[in-house]
Order: sequence, then C-alpha cells, then structure tokens
Amino acid sequence: MSASAEHPLMEAAPARARAAILAGDQEAALRAVDDMLVEALPIHDMGGDLAASLLTFIADRLGEEAVNDAWRWAAEDCWRPFFDAFKATGDVDGFARGFIAFLHSHRYEFTVTEDDERWVIDVHYGTSGERMLVEGKVRGAGGHPDGHHRFGATEGAHPWTLGFEGFPYYDVHSAVWMHLQPREWGWPVLDVEYGEKDHGEVAEQRFLIFKDPEARAAQLAAAG
Repeated sequence: MSASAEHPLMEAAPARARAAILAGDQEAALRAVDDMLVEALPIHDMGGDLAASLLTFIADRLGEEAVNDAWRWAAEDCWRPFFDAFKATGDVDGFARGFIAFLHSHRYEFTVTEDDERWVIDVHYGTSGERMLVEGKVRGAGGHPDGHHRFGATEGAHPWTLGFEGFPYYDVHSAVWMHLQPREWGWPVLDVEYGEKDHGEVAEQRFLIFKDPEARAAQLAAAG
C-alpha cells in the first residue's frame, strides 16, 4: 500500500453511503445507512453508562442527594441554554421539534400524537436509562442476568425521583430537567411520566409538550 492510500478502516459509513449513492448502488447505500446507526451506538451507550457510573460514585461518596445536585449543576451548562433559547422566543413548535430530535438521536422507539393542547410522545423503548435496566446494569433491578448491576438507584423517594424509590441515578435527569426545572424556570412547556413497563421495571412512559406553557402554568398554580 502506498503512503498516500487510505486504509480501509478509515472509511466511515457516511463516506460509504455517499460513494454508493454516487455510483447508483441502492443496496450498498441502504447497507451504509444501517451501518451509520451501528457506528453511532457504542459512543452513545458508553456516554450514558459513563454518566451512570460517575453518578454512582458521587452518591456513594456524598449521599444520594448529591445526585440531584449533580444533575442540576449539569443542567445549567447543558440543558438550560437549549431551554432558554426557545423560552425567549416563545417558539414552542421549535422546542417540540428540537426535543424530538434528541429522541431520534438517542434512537428511541416512540410514537407522537397531537391535539390542540399538546404533543404526547409515548416511549415504547428508551435507549438510555431503560436500556440500562433491561441490560441488568442497575442495582436492585432485574434485567439480563449477565448484567453487572453496579449503577446506583435511590434508596428513598424524593420529588426529584417523581416519588419513586429505587429510581436509577441516571434517570434523575429526566425528573429534574423535564418535570421540575421547566416549572422552576417559569415555562412549563415539558413534562415526563414514569411507570412500570412490560419488563417489570419503572421507566419513561411518555413525554408531554404543552402548546401554551402560560396556560399550563396557570393550571399548575390553580392546582397548588
């Protein structure tokens, strides 16, 4: 091989897809699309597992309340800029599209229904926190028998676990970022619901995006 030739391992799936499209090879292009999804999974899953592992370390050293603190800290850096950009313009439709794009990037399995008041995103399978449960990676949970069961879950029930005990530390970000903080930040455009799934563990059931956050805020205030 000449010094200038590229090694075959250097060619990623997007390059193979482009080459196949240009060559008019539909089958190769479709294979490359599937390969792109496969290439993205390891870093996605490792990123989620890394967060769960670090949160377990934090809780074991500092107590489980520190998990809430850690996710709130991360929210200021990673979640609030996205949230505030849409709040500032009142672009609820843009927020919905952006949020659903996150789910697509996670490769969630979900369906969306819409009425005059909201979008309802029913989660059939969540590829982050729910995946960890199914793979047997969470303490005190079931899942695959070969799982390591090292990732932590709360001993108690808290507002930041939606009232559930044994709530995976990783999933605390959903309760904080998607349930508590939209209300605290004065724009309750988003909510999340958890419940028992078919595999017997508690995981995300649905997300709710409200078309009129101000009306939603009034409803919440009236409910106390």
